[in-house]
Amino acid sequence: MKFFILYLVILAYSFFVGCYAFATEAGVQNIEEAPKSAYINNFLLNKKQELQTQKQISEEFNTLLPDMEFDTIKLEKGRKFLVMSEQNISNNNISGVPVVFESVQKEYLDYNKKPSKIVFKGIIEKTNKPKFAGKSGSVKIKLEKITVDSITYPVTALISKIDNKKVYFNTLYAAPCYLDNLADAANSGVIHSSIKDPCGADTCTISTYTKPFVFLGAAALQAADLLLSPIIAIGHRGKDIDIPLKTYFEIKLDQDLYVLDI
Repeated sequence: MKFFILYLVILAYSFFVGCYAFATEAGVQNIEEAPKSAYINNFLLNKKQELQTQKQISEEFNTLLPDMEFDTIKLEKGRKFLVMSEQNISNNNISGVPVVFESVQKEYLDYNKKPSKIVFKGIIEKTNKPKFAGKSGSVKIKLEKITVDSITYPVTALISKIDNKKVYFNTLYAAPCYLDNLADAANSGVIHSSIKDPCGADTCTISTYTKPFVFLGAAALQAADLLLSPIIAIGHRGKDIDIPLKTYFEIKLDQDLYVLDI
């Protein structure tokens, strides 16, 4: 009987110790997990509040925007701007290099508006090195943006002139090397002396009957020069294009543009 009572006491004590150990282990796990749970809950709560704030701002903005009126100014296709390059441009530049052109002076966009500072921005789209047969280097520029009164808009525009020389397809070319000979012939050659002032200052040295033959001969020489110069230059490499900083350009809008009147 004593052994049976002792056995019950030991069994009860073992059960009590086991229960206590289980409760202690569970409590430790809860203590370790509590910071993680608190962090996750706080993160989710902050994220929810942030989304609610963004939604509220968006709703208020969308409610306010329809009631606001913005006056715009239309810049018509073909409008021209005199600008200066803000960097050196050459066929040694690589594609993707940014280019900037700033208006020489502030532009009057509307009769009742203060003059505005205009800045065109773009990139060098393509370059070509000089080649043989007198072919010189070239640079193609892509204009992408225009900034008016510190606000930037996408733009479709063309470079129409550089130093009063026409530019086509936004591509800048250096003169082929054989054109130097043609220029000399035109400025001081037979055509110049025959057509511009064939008779001199006071007395005419060319008779009336010989004038047509002189003009035809000069034209024939010029045509021969035009045809033969590229052949003569076939073994010569063309020139590099190198446009210095602050060179004058003319930029023309290729599409209508609306800007804010501010």
